[in-house]
Amino acid sequence: MANRLWDSPKANRFDSHYNSGFDSLGDPSGVTLFVGREYADSVYGLDGNTWASYSTGSGEAMSSRGDCLCSFGDKLYAAVNYYLKSWDGTSWSTEATANGKIRGMCVWGGSLVVCGAFTQIGGAAADGLGLFDGSSWSGFTSAPTGSWNSVYSHNGTLWAAGFDNYVGPAYPPHKGISVWNGTSWTSYGLSPQNATGFTSWGSLLVFCGGFTVVDTQGSYVNAKAVAAFDGSSFYAFGSGVASARYVVEFYDSTIYAGGDWTGISPSVQKWTGSTWAGVSSIRFDVFDMALVGDKLNYAAWDGVWETDGTTEARVGDVLLYTTSICVHPPEE
Repeated sequence: MANRLWDSPKANRFDSHYNSGFDSLGDPSGVTLFVGREYADSVYGLDGNTWASYSTGSGEAMSSRGDCLCSFGDKLYAAVNYYLKSWDGTSWSTEATANGKIRGMCVWGGSLVVCGAFTQIGGAAADGLGLFDGSSWSGFTSAPTGSWNSVYSHNGTLWAAGFDNYVGPAYPPHKGISVWNGTSWTSYGLSPQNATGFTSWGSLLVFCGGFTVVDTQGSYVNAKAVAAFDGSSFYAFGSGVASARYVVEFYDSTIYAGGDWTGISPSVQKWTGSTWAGVSSIRFDVFDMALVGDKLNYAAWDGVWETDGTTEARVGDVLLYTTSICVHPPEE
C-alpha cells in the first residue's frame, strides 16, 4: 500500500526560489515581474497594469514551458531555443549557446544550473546539465545520460527531472528524477510520464508531472501527478490529481498544483490535508507559478493570474500564451 500524506506537515513560507514583493512597478526601470511566452518576442515585463515587450532580439519563443526564466546575480536569464540570453536592465546579450534546446534553470550552490537536450553549452561538455558560475561553464561528474526539462535546489541538493535518464527495472519506463548530493547521483523511475516541476515544503521535496507510479529502486508507490520525498520515502497526496500537473508551489501553508484544464479537473488545485480542491475557474492550462507579495501568481495559456487562495484575478492586461514567470531582481 502506498505511503500517503494524511497528516499535513507544517512549514514556514518557502520562497527562496521566487521573490515576494514588487519594486516601483510604475517605473519601467523598476519592473520586477517578468513572463515568458510561447510566442515570438517572448519576454514581457509588467509596467503598471500593462505588459511591455522586452524582446530578446531572437524573434523566437521560449524554449519550453516552466522554468525558462531565472534571476541570477544581477541579471535575468531566459532560455530561448538553443540560446541562453541575459538581461542586464538595459539590453539582452547571448550568455551561452548550446547544441540542443535549453529547457530549464535554477540557482544552486551559488551557480546557475541549466538543463535541456544538449551535450555541450558555453563551450563545455555537459550531458543535459550545465553549471555556470558567472564567468565559466562546466558539466557535472557522472551525470545520468539523457535530456532534462526541470532542475531545482532543495536543502542543499540538486534535483533534475527528464527523459531516458533512469536505468532500473523494465517497469516503470526510463523516465525519472535524479538527485545530486555534491558527490554522487541517485535516480528514481516514473511511469508513464516524466516529472515537470518541483517545490519545497519544509524538509519535503514535492514534485509533479504526468506520472502515476514512482519506482523507489525496487518497490513502487502509486502517486497520481503529485508526490513527495522526505529523504528516505516517497508519499502520495491522497488519491492524486485527475490530470497532469506542470508546476507545484508552496503557498499559504500548503501545496498548489497547476496543470491541464480538462473540463472536469481545475487548472489550479490546492492540497487541503486530505484531498485536492479546485481554486481556479480559468479554462486554460497553467504552466508556471511565482510568489508575489502575499499572492500566488501563475502563467496560463490565456494570461497571468493571481490568487490569495480564495479569490482569483487577472494580473495586468490580457497577454496570451504565457508559460514562464519570474520576479527579478529578488528582494531580500
